[in-house]
Order: sequence, then structure tokens, then C-alpha cells
Amino acid sequence: MEKTESNLVGLMLDQYEISSFIGKGGMGEVYKARDTALNRDVAIKVITSKLACEAALIKRFKREAHMAASLEHSNIIPIYTIGMQDTMHYIVMRYVNGETLRNLINCTGHLPLKRIVEILRQLAEALSYAHSKNIIHRDIKPSNIMIGHNDFVTLMDFGISKPSQCNSFDGSMDATCADILVGTFEYMAPEQFTGGPATSSSDIYALGVVVYEMLAGRVPFPGLTPVAVSHGHVYEQPPSLLNLNPQLSAETEQIVLQCLNKHPDQRYQNASEFYSALKATIMMDGATEPAWTDNLKLVLDDGQFYKIKPGVMKIGRTDENEIMVNDQGVSRYHAEIRHNGSSLEIIDLGSTNGTFVNGQQLTAHIPRQLSRDSKICLGMKICMIVKQDDA
Repeated sequence: MEKTESNLVGLMLDQYEISSFIGKGGMGEVYKARDTALNRDVAIKVITSKLACEAALIKRFKREAHMAASLEHSNIIPIYTIGMQDTMHYIVMRYVNGETLRNLINCTGHLPLKRIVEILRQLAEALSYAHSKNIIHRDIKPSNIMIGHNDFVTLMDFGISKPSQCNSFDGSMDATCADILVGTFEYMAPEQFTGGPATSSSDIYALGVVVYEMLAGRVPFPGLTPVAVSHGHVYEQPPSLLNLNPQLSAETEQIVLQCLNKHPDQRYQNASEFYSALKATIMMDGATEPAWTDNLKLVLDDGQFYKIKPGVMKIGRTDENEIMVNDQGVSRYHAEIRHNGSSLEIIDLGSTNGTFVNGQQLTAHIPRQLSRDSKICLGMKICMIVKQDDA
């Protein structure tokens, strides 16, 4: 019987026991697993069964995995090994705690300027290193970027997908043409739609789309169909960033637009150059803006509030906590807020009724990044919102 996403959980792939489903991409399904030999959690990408019969794709899958494994950089996910069991080919990678940039943007809309700068710095360092090794990512997008503790960035799926020309679209934004994965249309450079090869400049373009999305809360060419998206990338100019985020300057907009130039030779030629230019203008844009972590408070539904101070603030039902919420639905030691001066996160302490951020329940003891207007619920009744005083 063919194994699917629902019945791979519990399966042993050699020494790896699959524990939960993480997500699905154009080339495979990703699972959390336990390495029973080394007693550690790992992530496993299993190539989808409909592609496993394609000999050329399997050869490419292994070649690209070997290339990705040759990259040793703190912001690039390490690949441990590749393997095969029965008809299933798989890649074993480090398991990264955190959330994807995709989820972060979905929850918060556009990100604070200083946070964008820090995320871009790490992405630029990772890409510049890979490009110096003549390796192109080919599928840079928020769902391939993990944001961990203190906004530590990990770039995933390096070199696994290989874009190429695709002359017909099947209606999927993550498309396969014959046996070749072409990437994710919203982040692909114009030359990839018009028959040109994916190059380091294509990665720079995709990075520009990611930065545009962090600044605006949306991609430049969303489109309802792949044809509409590709037309936007090839022929249209992105909507004005100044209209979408009025706090930006014209200089910042021009830097992003240079990254999104239709002609590869007119873009920034390396990611570090793009980062340096954007950092200078964003710091000017945000010069009069208070740091988003300054003057924060938690405001409850009844108007009561608690100021968030640097350090650790525990939340619970008893007066041993810095933030006491006297409700039976709240555990004695329910959660804690951690504020290091530049970032803010919350951790559920194994509470009975759970902690929720913007409607999503947290996994106990795994940090979750917060931003302005994040809604925190302790169980289903007690809710509070992260606010910043104007003063």
C-alpha cells in the first residue's frame, strides 16, 4: 500500500522514527522524527511517491542534496544524510525550533524596520556564502526561512529544487513541469519565466520579493493564477511601497525596486551589497521611530495592563508571578514573557488549558516570537494584547 502523509507517522526509516507531519513542498513531505541511534530530533524530507519513479529526478535529488550538505554556515540548515527505504528516498536535516517567516508575516503583517534589518543581515550572509561556493538556492521564500530564538535565521531547502523553463502552467503556484521543479511563482525572477537559467541574480530577486513582503505585508504580484503572477513579474512594476507602508522613504523603495529590476545585470550583484544599502536607508527611516520593544505593555480585555520589563516575567494564577491572573482557567505557572531589549517572546510552561498567540496554540516550552498587537490567550477565556505606548 502506498504510504501517505497520514500513515508515515510512526514509521521507522532506518534509525529514524517519524513522530509528526511538518509540511509539504513541491518535491516532498517534511516530518519531525527521532534519531534513535543518536537520541536527537531531526527533520526528514521524503520525496513524494509520484516523483519517486522518475530516475532523472532521483539523480538530481541526490546531487543537489550532496551540494547542500557541502555548505557549512550557521544560517544554513545542516544536512546530515540521505537514504532510501523500500521506494522512499529521504534527506535527514537538523530539526529547527521556531516558526517560519511565512507564519510570522501572516500573523503580524509587515514587520518592524529594525527586525527586517536583522533578518536580512543573516539571509544576506547565508546567500553570499552559498554564492561564493557557486551554489544557488533557487527557491527563496518565507516558508523556507525559519525564525528561531532571538530572531536567529535558518535558511532551508538549499539547492533541493532546480528551476527551469516551463511552458505551461497547471494552476499550481508550486509547479512541476515534466520532472523539473520550477519553484514558487510569487518569488521567481522574470528570466525564469522567459527561458533563462536561474542564477545568483535570481536569488537576489527572490530575496527582494521577501524584503518587499516584510515591508508591505504582501508580495508585489499576488495574482489568482500562475499566469497572472508570471505576467506581473515579467511585465509589470510592483505596487508602490510608499502607499503600502507610509513610514518608508523613497530611497528605501528605490533600493527594493533595484533588487526587483527585470534585468539581472541591473540588480544588486550580491546579497551583502543589497543588505548594506537597505540597512542605511531603513535606519534613517526608523531614526525617529521608537524601537518596537520600547514601552510595551500587556492590555487585558477589561483594560487592566502590565508593563513589560526587560528580563523574564512569569504569568500565572498566584502572586508568585510577575503578572498574576486570578482565574481558575489559568495555571499556577502558566507562561512567561522574555524581553531581551530587541525581541519579545512567550513560552507556555506546560499549562493545563494552553497558551494561544493569534489563535494558534503554542507547543509547551517552545518559544514563540511576539510583535506589536499580538493577541495572547491563556486558555480560552483570558486574553491580552501586546501594545506600545505612544509616549
